[in-house]
Amino acid sequence: MSSGTSCDEQGEPRDIYDLEYVVVKKKIDAYSEMYHVPMPYSVMLGDAPGNMAGRKGLIIHYGQLPDYPDSHDCFRLGLADAKWVFNWAKVGLPVYVINARRP
Repeated sequence: MSSGTSCDEQGEPRDIYDLEYVVVKKKIDAYSEMYHVPMPYSVMLGDAPGNMAGRKGLIIHYGQLPDYPDSHDCFRLGLADAKWVFNWAKVGLPVYVINARRP
């Protein structure tokens, strides 16, 4: 899996880890209008009840896996994994994003 640095609207880094989200939508052929890239097998995550209101969501989807952080609030997976997650995840499923690489 690959993810990049998550930033708020002012470009400041924001902490997306150790928070609970929920699957709010799935789309097999999503497309980012902002970055002009396809995001196949997208699983959209939003605020879970009890989380800070108004927090921007995250997306899990298939995408190229570079050797450096290069994503905007997304978690990219290889094709087989993205298909598996897409088929397995159901709307309403709680998702916990854990930062496993803490110093």
